[in-house]
This record gives sequence, structure tokens and C-alpha cells, in this order.
Amino acid sequence: MQKIRPLFQLAFLLLLARMVLGLGGGDFEKWCPFGGVESLYLFFFKGTFTCSLGSSNLFLLLAILVLTLLSKRSFCGWVCPLGALGEWCGKARDRVLPGSRWAPPEGVDRWLRLLKYPILVLILYFTWTVKELIFRAFDPFYALASKGGEDITFWAYVALGGLLAGAFFMKQPFCRYLCPLAAVLNPFSRVGLLRVARSRETCVQCGKCDLVCDEGIPVSQVEEVTHARCTQCLECLSACPVKDTLYLALPGRTGGKESLSGEVSS
Repeated sequence: MQKIRPLFQLAFLLLLARMVLGLGGGDFEKWCPFGGVESLYLFFFKGTFTCSLGSSNLFLLLAILVLTLLSKRSFCGWVCPLGALGEWCGKARDRVLPGSRWAPPEGVDRWLRLLKYPILVLILYFTWTVKELIFRAFDPFYALASKGGEDITFWAYVALGGLLAGAFFMKQPFCRYLCPLAAVLNPFSRVGLLRVARSRETCVQCGKCDLVCDEGIPVSQVEEVTHARCTQCLECLSACPVKDTLYLALPGRTGGKESLSGEVSS
């Protein structure tokens, strides 16, 4: 998975670049999943869409919600361009400056993770009230995917630069604390079917799975990862030194029973 997932991330970044260069046959904003969230109110109550958004935003949002119900927030770990760039910045830092990146105390981290929810509420309130994409002026994705112009502000580039700089010193601060789409996906991810499971019988409690998790999940302390913020990056599986101690499973298939691959995990 350490080789496959970066290829998926790179492929979607190249697809985004193709659309930015005008080779995708349409406005890239119509393929933004968060645009589907911003469109919900006007579409269902007014029968219209906000600004340049359209039905494609709603279909993409629906597809990602279904994916999240099946495999938690795998969209974030395998597809999202901002998540990929933040992750790569962190890995570049680890090569240049080996050692642990800074992390807030556990209690502070817990409160910071709640920030994304009021941010989501504020964005939707002003978007639905003004009927304009208010968040676009501060949207790092828009700065990344736009060719520039009068409708993009200096602050969008500041947000993108802050996201990349923050990921250099911390583990995915935008994804963990600020991303409004993560706030939308979390309730669905909580009940996501496919999740990482751990065999207590073979686990040696080395803690390597905990260290590589960008979302700060204590993988070594749970039998299965039900945390909503799990992005299914599978870095913990790659880091585990004991074969089949960590594996992907469906609910009710853990605790020494068969894993998804059909092998006995205990």
C-alpha cells in the first residue's frame, strides 16, 4: 500500500492539473465535493444552484458519502489533493529534519479537532444567506485549482501556504482541525464498514502504528479503529512489524476471526 496509495494521489493531482489547464472540458468548481454541501439548501428549497455549482457537485458528494459509509474517510487518504500535498510536505520534513513533528497536548488536540464544526456552520450560513461562495475567498483548494483572476483573493493563497507550512511542522493540521468537508464526512465515517483491526494475540505493543498515524489515532490501544477521523491511509499496516497483526476487516470479523483476505488473523 505504501506504493499504491501515492500513485492514486498523484493521479488525482494530475487530473486536477488537467482541469486547471482547461483540458477537462468544464469548470473545475463543478467537481468540488464540498460544493455539493454548499448547494444543498438552495437546490432542495429553491431549485437552483449557488454561483457556478451544478448537479455534478451533488452527485460527487453522494458518491463520496457512499464511499465513506463503505470505507471511512478513504477519500481524504487516497484522493483529496490538499490531503496529499499536506502529507507529502510532512514526509519531506521527516527526511530533512528527522524526528517527531510538534503535536499539541492531547487535551488541546481534542478541542482543536472540534474547530472544523463551527467553521462548517459559518461557511454554510453565510453561503446560504448571501447566495455566494463566501468561503472561496479563503479556500486553499480554490487557490490550488484556480488559474487566478479577479474572483480569487490574496487570502486564498495565504491559506494554501499556511496549510503546507503547517503540515511541515505538524501532522496534517488542516485536515485534523479546519477542513469543513472532514466535518461533513465524520458522522458517516464513524459507522464506516471497512476498518483497521488489530489482533491482541500477536500485537507486541511497539507503538509504531501510533507514530505513523497522521490523525493521532491510538491504533495499538484498540481492537478495531472506529474513529471517525481514520482516512484509511493504511500506514499503520505498513509500519507494523508483525505480519497480519493489523488487517482490514468488516464489523464482526475481528477478534481472531477471518480477515477480509480470508486469512486467519490470530
